[in-house]
Amino acid sequence: MKKIFKRLFASALIAVCVLTAIPVYAAAQTEEVRAVYLGVLDYGTETSANKDNFIHRFYADGEEIRLPVSSEGDYAVQNGLQEGYLYDLTLKNSEVISAVSPKADGEGKITAAGENHVTVGGKAFSFTEVYEISNQSAGAAQVFRVSAEDLKAGETVRIYGETVYLTFVAEPYRAPVSGTPGLKTLKNLLATALEPVGTTLYVYGGSWDWQDSRSANQAMTIGLPQSWIDFFQQQDVDYDFKAEDEEHSYYPFGGWNQYYYAGADCSGYMGWTLYNVMHTADGTVSEEDGYVMGSTSMAGTLASKGWGSLSRNDRGDGAVMSGEFRPGDIFSLGGHVWMCVGVCDDGSIVFVHSNPSPNRKGSGQGGGGVQLSALNPQNDTDTDCEAYELVQRYMAEYYPEWNSRYEAGLRSYLQYAAFTDNEKSGRFSWDLHAVLTDPDGYADLGAEEILADLFGEKDAEFSDVAEDAWYADAVDWAAEHGIVEGYSDTAFGPNDPITREQMAAMLYRYAQYKGYDVSAKADLNKFTDADEISNYALEALQWANAEGLINGKGDGVLDPKGQATRAEAAAILTRFNEVVAE
Repeated sequence: MKKIFKRLFASALIAVCVLTAIPVYAAAQTEEVRAVYLGVLDYGTETSANKDNFIHRFYADGEEIRLPVSSEGDYAVQNGLQEGYLYDLTLKNSEVISAVSPKADGEGKITAAGENHVTVGGKAFSFTEVYEISNQSAGAAQVFRVSAEDLKAGETVRIYGETVYLTFVAEPYRAPVSGTPGLKTLKNLLATALEPVGTTLYVYGGSWDWQDSRSANQAMTIGLPQSWIDFFQQQDVDYDFKAEDEEHSYYPFGGWNQYYYAGADCSGYMGWTLYNVMHTADGTVSEEDGYVMGSTSMAGTLASKGWGSLSRNDRGDGAVMSGEFRPGDIFSLGGHVWMCVGVCDDGSIVFVHSNPSPNRKGSGQGGGGVQLSALNPQNDTDTDCEAYELVQRYMAEYYPEWNSRYEAGLRSYLQYAAFTDNEKSGRFSWDLHAVLTDPDGYADLGAEEILADLFGEKDAEFSDVAEDAWYADAVDWAAEHGIVEGYSDTAFGPNDPITREQMAAMLYRYAQYKGYDVSAKADLNKFTDADEISNYALEALQWANAEGLINGKGDGVLDPKGQATRAEAAAILTRFNEVVAE
């Protein structure tokens, strides 16, 4: 890294540093510095009341530096800082007055490495220095200078100029359902609400700003914030937002949370959803922007905006009558807020929210985040209801990684649909004429119909599959669950030979449907015909090759479009049963 620090420590300043035990970097009047943000000094002991005097830790040019950050403009600089990310800092009198995240010249997995160069994404980069960023747990962001020997094929890096950072790089993610920014329809509201499902973890105060007063930058980002995806993929089943060990917790034991950017709490998530429906471009932190607000009063606040109506009718036990809920309704209770996706024929409700899950697999401890859940008004917490069956199926089928960590959510109806003394709590229902429209007729659909439409599930009606064909039921089932696709809505091609990449795609989708681990990824650039792989089959073949299901044919050839023989199919299925389904 270019030497950009000017070490102008005057004797007086050195004396101050010694007396306070806080190393301070003495900058020139104005100076540019590139550094990794490490977080607040003494996080967990500092309190929110002392925000103006916080000391922030950075790493640059082989050393840690500690600097105050300007709070001018409502903490604009702090609202942009994220632990473990790189920034171009502007310093004035040893204070950070601006922080801009530079665009990496290259990022991803290393495919080849030498003494002074690496190949990433098919492009070769020369380097002079290598650093490793560690940001795997709360309060533990660190940077180390390492050697070129640590740059090995398969490792992930970010490259800036001639400096390589060995660090976490999230795998590309495409949500099964996503909304259209600024499209004010009921269907788009629900599609937008489902976009963060399965990839956004619960962080206390997540998507609130530094001041804990309104929307953070993430809650005014169009589309999924990359920091949410990064954070989710960095964690595993052991994630607990409120770990008893303060050094590994994302809960503000000291009254302040520096990890607000990493996920979303209930109101942060709902605020993000509303922003994406009501806006078409990223916003900035200001008094006027954003919809993150107190969860208990959110329903009433939205009604006061003229967006719809607030209802507090109950069934006699303090809970809302289930028949009154409609798709898109937002319900505020004490300390929480959620959105109704749809009501089932038996009166049970499918809803979506961000909440610590009490159903973490193997432990029952708190982690969780944005997920589909169910309410059963008839028997409160009885799992025997249509909504719970739907929630189980969709979370397992479309969010396999999430499903491997958390059980399907079933919440107490008497708690989740209960009123509080706060007059702004209750059920908010949209004005479907002046604010949102409903050209798709979603207001009259049940939960099962809505989910099937949102996830693009269609009844298989292939004209070339006879109803009495011996394989008709199998084709219908596989098409309904997204295991196979036809050439079109009406053509399936039942007698066509199957290619190796088609078989990989079918097995990959089936593994996802069953909730098996599909995280393994092989580098297919080792095959000379890798560029022949169809886009739809790329991830599937990366997984199938990594698991040893589909291997090369020798001489560096994968043959993705070659026909799979009966013998190959039998061998692949056997390996699938032994390796994946075991």
